[in-house]
Amino acid sequence: MEFSSSQRKNKGRLIEVLEFLKGTDYWLYSKDWDNKILFLETFEEMMQPNLFKRILRSYSAQGIFDRISGLIVGRPYHNSYVDEYNNVILEVIKIRRECLG
Repeated sequence: MEFSSSQRKNKGRLIEVLEFLKGTDYWLYSKDWDNKILFLETFEEMMQPNLFKRILRSYSAQGIFDRISGLIVGRPYHNSYVDEYNNVILEVIKIRRECLG
């Protein structure tokens, strides 16, 4: 699913679906991430925080967070793992900043 404004600034996807697309012809080109706001949400199965962290670190390693303008993350069903997800997001951003100097 893609949510796009009239200026095509937003990308919205279930994080699990994005993982299925990696390495396929359907994966976005680097330039496709430029100046977008990335919306991510998980299936209702409540992704474990460690898996969420691995996925975000993969996006960071690909430079996606360097290209997007913003990140909005939908929380799991019943607000499970809210604190853990928040900590993962902050940790991944901090590590990326440290790597970039």
